[in-house]
Amino acid sequence: MAQIQVTDLTFSYDGSADDVLKGATFNIDTDWKLGLIGRNGKGKTTLLNLFMGRYEYRGTIAAGTRFDYFPYQVTESDNKKNAADLIEVWKPQVESWQVLIQMNQLGMDPECLYRPFETLSFGERTRVMLAVLFADENEFLLIDEPTNHLDGTARDIVKKYLASKKGFILVSHDRDLLDGVCDHK
Repeated sequence: MAQIQVTDLTFSYDGSADDVLKGATFNIDTDWKLGLIGRNGKGKTTLLNLFMGRYEYRGTIAAGTRFDYFPYQVTESDNKKNAADLIEVWKPQVESWQVLIQMNQLGMDPECLYRPFETLSFGERTRVMLAVLFADENEFLLIDEPTNHLDGTARDIVKKYLASKKGFILVSHDRDLLDGVCDHK
């Protein structure tokens, strides 16, 4: 169990008169399953991006852990690659067997890894990305809207899977998902 300590975090986008975050101070236990919910444009994804080091900010974020972010970026050329090849792009430190264990927990056919990414359904793409995301146990995960574009069956699979995990922040407008998965909100 490690702590993420945020102290006096202030951030605003260039040219904006309003701060997205102003003087925010809080701690997060890396074993938590923390859910963030709120209206669009209120800073949920921005906070995840600050943890990832994508923006400059004032204050401090002290973490004794690495972060990883869902969804992974998928370029047009990535869409043509097999999902197995994208593992090396998204998370080069993991091996395919680690991803296959997660795929099994997500009820996925391993054959999905050997098809071009663009041929996978949105549910399959989401579950492959989640399998890669959770394949390394030494990270605190930042999960942004994993159930967007999913049908009811895929949403239930993702909900059950996330409920079995720990060590993440989950951003979602899906209150049922947050209630079924998170132990802190």
